[in-house]
This record gives sequence, C-alpha cells and structure tokens, in this order.
Amino acid sequence: MRQTILAVACAVLGFAATGQAVCRNEGCEAVKKILAHRGSGFVALRGAVLSRQSNHRPNEYAGKVKLPGAHRCTVEVVGPTYLYFCLFQSQPYSKMIAQFHRISADVKAAIPANWVTWENSGPGRKGAGGPAEAFRAGPTRGTPVVEIVTLMPPNKPPHLAVVIHQGGTAAPVAH
Repeated sequence: MRQTILAVACAVLGFAATGQAVCRNEGCEAVKKILAHRGSGFVALRGAVLSRQSNHRPNEYAGKVKLPGAHRCTVEVVGPTYLYFCLFQSQPYSKMIAQFHRISADVKAAIPANWVTWENSGPGRKGAGGPAEAFRAGPTRGTPVVEIVTLMPPNKPPHLAVVIHQGGTAAPVAH
C-alpha cells in the first residue's frame, strides 16, 4: 500500500520511482531517445549520408530524431567521436530565448537524476559571434554531454543549437 501511494505521489509530482522526472512532451521524449543511443555513436539514429571526408568516410548523417522546432538535426563525426547536432532557424532574440528555456526544461526532464546542469551568459550577446546563452548538462560540471547554445553571428539573426556528445567530453563544433 505504501509503495502504491508513493508511486501515485511521484506520478502526480512528475517523477518516476527512480527519481528522474517523467517526460510530458515530445521534446523531452526526443532528448531521452537521443541520449539512449549515445553509447553506440547514435548508429540507430543515423539516416542518409550528407557529406563525406576526403578519404570517402562519412562525416555527416541526417538525424532520424528531430527535436521539435529544429530546422535540421544531424549526426556529425568529430575525430573519433560522434555528435548529435540540431540547429534551429534564426529568429528574433526574444523567441529564441523562450525556445532556449523550453528546450532546457526538456533536457532537465530527460537526463539522469544524478547529472548536474549549469547555465551561463557569454560575450556573444552583442553579435560577437560566440554563444550568448549556454545551458549544459552532464555527469559532472566539467563533462557536458548536452549543450544548448545561442549563437550570435555578426550581422545575422541569432540561432539556437543543441549538441549531444557521444561521450562525456565536449568537442568543438563549427557551424
């Protein structure tokens, strides 16, 4: 009886019995699915080859899981590791920040309960080209697995990008 009451209370509060939040929307479910395939280098989530390296090995695949609102999702080869990369269309800054917070909430609901999250603002706010806002999540503060960044290219509308790393270490992404 006690376990039934606890399970009902967890369901009402939005937590699974494991302490992890329960996904309540498509964005959270998509993040969970992508995270579940990290260990394999996202093999099951790789679609058609989009580009090849000079040695003819693929370096970019279409992503089979698309985060809601994303313009494009790809699996990218970066050295020996893979990244799941979703880029969102440029949009007015206020809409992009609202989307940034929505995706951050989806990630918080999808990640393991023992992971940490952190946010920061960077120099890109005024169009310096770098990230203006960043949200990161991973097993420790120094090992981000999920990164959500706003990109502020000079003389262009801002963009939002979500990167999920195959392993726990961040690799530079040029876009």
